[in-house]
Amino acid sequence: MFDISSGNLSLLISNLTEEDEGLYSCWSNENQHKNFSLTVKGCTLSETEREPETKYTGDSVLLSCSCEDPNSKPEDFRWTHVESSGTEVSSETPRYKDRVHTFHKTTPSNLSLLISNLTEDDQGTYRCTVNHKTSADTRLIVKGCTLSETEREPETKYTGDSVLLSCSCEDPNTKPEDFRWTHVESSGIEVSSETPRYKDRVHTFHKTTPSNLSLLISNLTEDDQGTYRCTVNNKTSADTRLIVKDPAVINALDYQYYLIFLVFLLCLMLLLAAGCIFWRSTRARKPRRGSQLIQSPDDEDDTYTTVVYSSS
Repeated sequence: MFDISSGNLSLLISNLTEEDEGLYSCWSNENQHKNFSLTVKGCTLSETEREPETKYTGDSVLLSCSCEDPNSKPEDFRWTHVESSGTEVSSETPRYKDRVHTFHKTTPSNLSLLISNLTEDDQGTYRCTVNHKTSADTRLIVKGCTLSETEREPETKYTGDSVLLSCSCEDPNTKPEDFRWTHVESSGIEVSSETPRYKDRVHTFHKTTPSNLSLLISNLTEDDQGTYRCTVNNKTSADTRLIVKDPAVINALDYQYYLIFLVFLLCLMLLLAAGCIFWRSTRARKPRRGSQLIQSPDDEDDTYTTVVYSSS
């Protein structure tokens, strides 16, 4: 109010809200009055339905929400994640801490929300509500890492060799927020340069190519044999069986097999020789074709046998 003694009966209302809209009357002592109609323009959202936003893990997304009239100054607005029981999306919420930003402080009519370093858990419907009345929804799709293979053929190597255990996302644009390699037979011990037994022997490629989660192990030992598991975001995983052979053992076995083969070959040759001799002796005992047996008595009644061969 102003100084009434000066005859100024004006009323100043600051920080107007939509509830302040309506009819105002100014009454004087003489029961005279004057009516004033006050219209307070609130925020009418420019859009209430928006196209879905598709992003990858690790990306940033701008969820737009603004008033039609750029001069509007909404008294209250909030963003919520519908699927998380209406959890408020703000820097005060632990899961969004240091990942969200709004613009209304510099541009009151701009209520848009920026979320950075997206995770798969950020997927869902986001609602922008103004003055507890009007709202607009935006569907956010966050693509995570789908492994290209979950079952792989075993890898066979020799001690001292190197092996590349492949693990990658189907979509090359994917940026997994977390992944790890473990050696199943060693109680799930993590395979990394921080683990003493793998120090200076392992290398990964995700820093230059985020979708490539493959593991390179060099200078293999027999203890490296076993099943290696690539796990992404603590959800999906793929196993690879690694077989590590000792060349010295392989050579000894090869020598044994060679000796066995020689013995077998020698026995086979002896059997063939024996068979050949038997065949020849059997053939010699058989009478030739066309032979005749002639008996002729002599004076002393002794019998002589003469075998006469006739040519055929």
